[in-house]
Amino acid sequence: MTVSEKKAIVIGTKVRKLYGKDRVLLEKGGVDVDLADAEMGALVEEVLSLDAQQEAQKRQLVATTSALEAARMRLYVRSSGWLDMAIAAVDKNSSRARNYRRIRTQLAYQKRTSVPVARAG
Repeated sequence: MTVSEKKAIVIGTKVRKLYGKDRVLLEKGGVDVDLADAEMGALVEEVLSLDAQQEAQKRQLVATTSALEAARMRLYVRSSGWLDMAIAAVDKNSSRARNYRRIRTQLAYQKRTSVPVARAG
């Protein structure tokens, strides 16, 4: 069973308030109100802290993913340019150039099917 962050914090906060309100009655029944309040307070703080940490990691993941996509596109574009230079350098009609052109064909096919386009911004 999973419990949402909001639900857990709401119930923890409400129970703490009830314990404060009914302190005398609960203590008569043998409940250590201070211990319960301290534990619930610490757990609420832990949940809030871990949630803040998770949100920061999500923001970092988004930033890293954007940087990775941009770097991947730069690598693709620059490699493509260097490949064009190699084809020209070995004489466009030579057998060696045919090998380079095979790579060019593979890159063109992959670009149509799988290379993500870098987003602006």
